[in-house]
Amino acid sequence: MNSSTFQMLVMILAGLAVPVVVVWAYDKWVAAPKRPKNEQGEPIPGPGYAQLADWLLLPCIFGVVLSIGVAPVFDWLKQIAEPLSWLAPPIGLWLLIDSWLLAPRRKVANGVNTPDPALLRIAYFILPVLVVAVIIRMISADSLDFSLVLLLLSIATGVV
Repeated sequence: MNSSTFQMLVMILAGLAVPVVVVWAYDKWVAAPKRPKNEQGEPIPGPGYAQLADWLLLPCIFGVVLSIGVAPVFDWLKQIAEPLSWLAPPIGLWLLIDSWLLAPRRKVANGVNTPDPALLRIAYFILPVLVVAVIIRMISADSLDFSLVLLLLSIATGVV
């Protein structure tokens, strides 16, 4: 594949990024909880356009990163990692309290197959992003040793 073909593919994927993300997010957070469930309790697959958006999500994100440039994207990630890392502890605590104390009561009152509220589904989806922001902030800090980062990550993984 020559360079111009690759650039054309990157630009097409970057151009498709916004509609793909919108369709994927709508299907994930709005349409999927309303669909019937299969034997494993997962929603049945959505329509073809939603499955296509799910399949194209990661390539479109890579297309956007490559069209902007990898170095500016990583610089931007370092800048937003600090405020996002401050959001991780309260949201993590909120989800921990909800999953241990409030969700069982909600499931008993409304039935086991009722979906979580949309705000909780969004928070559960965003929590890994916030954890990655904490990791980026810890790794990019000049005063922090990388072995300490690995040790803390191992302890956090063991606790979870």
